Amino acid sequence: MKPCRFTFDDTPAFDGFAHGSKWNGFDNVAVTAETLADIVQYFWVTGDNETAEQLMEITPMENGMISLGWGYATQIVNEYQDVLGELASCDGAILYWQTDKGRFKPALDAGVIRQDGELLVHPDAICIEPGMAYVMPKKEI
Repeated sequence: MKPCRFTFDDTPAFDGFAHGSKWNGFDNVAVTAETLADIVQYFWVTGDNETAEQLMEITPMENGMISLGWGYATQIVNEYQDVLGELASCDGAILYWQTDKGRFKPALDAGVIRQDGELLVHPDAICIEPGMAYVMPKKEI
């Protein structure tokens, strides 16, 4: 299974793994027990107790993952859209890797963003001073 980010309609995106198949037009995904706990918490907090309870009843697969496929309205999102958006909004389109907490690692590993020393850099950023300063190109109106 390939790592992905997904949503349930208008929920925040969660980390998961794509089965590579669909059910009624929705993407079949699986999650770790830790991610399932985050999803359940989200549904409890938003008042959708029925969904939270149903999610807690899912039996893990042999590999320990919990499949949300074939029954939940999950959609895989552009797995790097939120990362690129956050990075583009940072000063100079850079982020110190220490503040990353691992969220940007998949995008870095996939070559979607790049690293310059301790900086994580947006792919469109222009280098002013290697390892120190970048700027985003101006958008034409």
